[in-house]
Amino acid sequence: MALTLSSAAPWIAGFYREPILLPLTHLMSLSLFIGSFSVVQLALLRRNLNFLTQCKAGIVAVAVSGISAV
Repeated sequence: MALTLSSAAPWIAGFYREPILLPLTHLMSLSLFIGSFSVVQLALLRRNLNFLTQCKAGIVAVAVSGISAV
């Protein structure tokens, strides 16, 4: 899906006539690719009912995202 989204980036930017969408779409596809690595680990944590570890990871992720956004 990430490769499909990345290859469709020029078409998406052309459809909306916004050249800024080209690099943004590439970044979104990279985010999709990186996020796919966490799916199996999160499923294992949920199966083992290890919600404390999920909570800690979520808090760290939100903090890092907020700091990098600012």
